Amino acid sequence: YIFATEGVLDHIDACGHLSYHEGCFSDHILLWADINTKSFFGGSGPKIVRPAAREFKYNNTKLREKFLTKLKDNFANQNIQARILKVTHNLQEQGPTDLHTQEYNRIDRDIVRCIKGAAAKTVRKNYGYDRSPALSKAGLDVLYWRMILSCKYNNIDITPKLQDISQRLSRDASTDLELPYAKIRANVSKYRKILRQTQDNSKELRSQWLQGVARTKAAEDDEKAAREINNMIRQMHTIAMHQKLTRITKGTRGGLDYIEIPTGEWYYSPSINEVYHYDQGLFECHVAKINEPDAYHTHSSLKVPPKDLLEITVNKTNTTITIDPDVIGPIQWKKITNKTEMEAVIIQRNKKHLQQVAMEEAPPTQPEFAKFFADHGCSDLSDKVLAGEITDDIESFPPIIRTWFQNLKQTPSEKQCPPIDGWISTSEFQEAFNRTKERTSSSPSGIHYTFWKCIATDDDLSSFLSTMMSLPFVYGFINDRWTYSIDVMLEKQKGL
Repeated sequence: YIFATEGVLDHIDACGHLSYHEGCFSDHILLWADINTKSFFGGSGPKIVRPAAREFKYNNTKLREKFLTKLKDNFANQNIQARILKVTHNLQEQGPTDLHTQEYNRIDRDIVRCIKGAAAKTVRKNYGYDRSPALSKAGLDVLYWRMILSCKYNNIDITPKLQDISQRLSRDASTDLELPYAKIRANVSKYRKILRQTQDNSKELRSQWLQGVARTKAAEDDEKAAREINNMIRQMHTIAMHQKLTRITKGTRGGLDYIEIPTGEWYYSPSINEVYHYDQGLFECHVAKINEPDAYHTHSSLKVPPKDLLEITVNKTNTTITIDPDVIGPIQWKKITNKTEMEAVIIQRNKKHLQQVAMEEAPPTQPEFAKFFADHGCSDLSDKVLAGEITDDIESFPPIIRTWFQNLKQTPSEKQCPPIDGWISTSEFQEAFNRTKERTSSSPSGIHYTFWKCIATDDDLSSFLSTMMSLPFVYGFINDRWTYSIDVMLEKQKGL
């Protein structure tokens, strides 16, 4: 049984337990409970997404064709193409109602599951070691003796899982179970050591195994297979050499050891005659006024400062910033090593950086601007801006903003351009993914560009998936999957 609070019970769909050594290897029996997280937490929370590894490379023709075959089977089982055509017809007839947009997102989720399922059936996951029969046997030996030790310690009979492994290793589990407990533990340690040695030599062992397979294929006059296996061996050695060179030249990557923040607030750069204000992790740059010596504008822009900063004190009015003659000294930095403090500073910095327009109450946040952004920028007022007919509506805006609006007027040649209807053709869909680099980061869904580049090689799949991609643009609704993203701060200097 499992203890739970009364509030959880109403949200448990099912529960139970597995048999000994089933599900995961442990001295315990695995209990499980299927909790409906949507009803329990009042909705679906953000997903914790593991970085998507490339299951295979785009230039691996054999795996690419296998993936497409599996994907087509999955699409056929889920009736994806017919469902896309149906939701397209419904949107054309009735527009983006809640019912139709929900159906669209259901189809999109099924497409993601189909792609992941096809990838899982295409290739084995890479756990960091080069696979070979020697590595597989070493891992199985450790698991076998751990199960023998578990049965001996708990005084239980041979489990079905243990019996299956003993047959694969051609061992007699009954005889090994009669060994003294100390001898069994010694065997666990012995085979663990063998496994570690095998893992350390996994590349050499795989190379030897593949060379043996290549010789066998050559003896059978299968020159094509032998040639492909030799190419695999050369590629494996090339990758190993590049990895070694990368470790030598770039070193290992890890988390931040510390961050540094300035101890002051105002700074001056003599080399470019600019004043910098440090605020919440960012430097705001104030440029010098042209006709006023030693005076600087109050408006600013975010900028990475030069290295010659001097700490200063300033006098600030509504229109001008001036510098006190006494310079405090070169910029001083405070090192922060506490993880909690580091996280707080970084979050504060990112919040200011990403919400700068709103925090500074810039013109786009003002009520006067709201009417220009109505209907996603497709209002009558927006049409007047493009036609150059806007006058009275912007009289209350500052001169620079009025000039900006007036420069949005379309030129005669732009007015002759055909309207954008939002539809993405099959050829445009294929060209877009063919031009994209395979290693380009994608969404948190786990569907990376290797999959999309493979799909783009197939005309049939591209034809209806291009329609699926077009629908949100044509009918003005949101694909739920596109609303999630991951923003990562990249370390520019080691430890900083």
